[in-house]
Amino acid sequence: FAFAWDPASDAVHRSRSSGAVLGRDGDPTRDTGQGFFAGIHEDDREAFVGILRALGPERPSYATRYRYVRGDGSVALLEERGDATFRPDGSLERLTGVTLDVTEREELRARLQVREPVLATLVEETPIGIAIFDRDLRFQLINASLAAINGIPPAEHLGRTPAEVVP
Repeated sequence: FAFAWDPASDAVHRSRSSGAVLGRDGDPTRDTGQGFFAGIHEDDREAFVGILRALGPERPSYATRYRYVRGDGSVALLEERGDATFRPDGSLERLTGVTLDVTEREELRARLQVREPVLATLVEETPIGIAIFDRDLRFQLINASLAAINGIPPAEHLGRTPAEVVP
């Protein structure tokens, strides 16, 4: 979701999609900075505020990742990029940016990391030849069984097409 924060009034305006991400009641497009900061996981809040305090005319942009406690108590992992504008006196005038909910992506990544060694062992140890190709039909993975059938070490297959490998 997109957001804009005016620190002078503490008003935050967000795109409608923020309601589903933040899991908050009421109009998700209108909030306060303090209301939002209160939802940042207590273990991440100080670092988040520190990033905002470090912004200045010479360093107006940031990118961060933090946990947010939704209205139902579940925790979302959010990635955020923001850009600040400053008044002539150097004080923060406005902060705009985009926040992405990466919770599902990171949960999937964690599950894959657990399964990856098991799958790699299955692929490598099976007596059946297995290969994975990219869109251009270039080898991305090949197991020892298929490499032995081709008579060429597995590493020499990678990035090449079958026509380039098999004589």
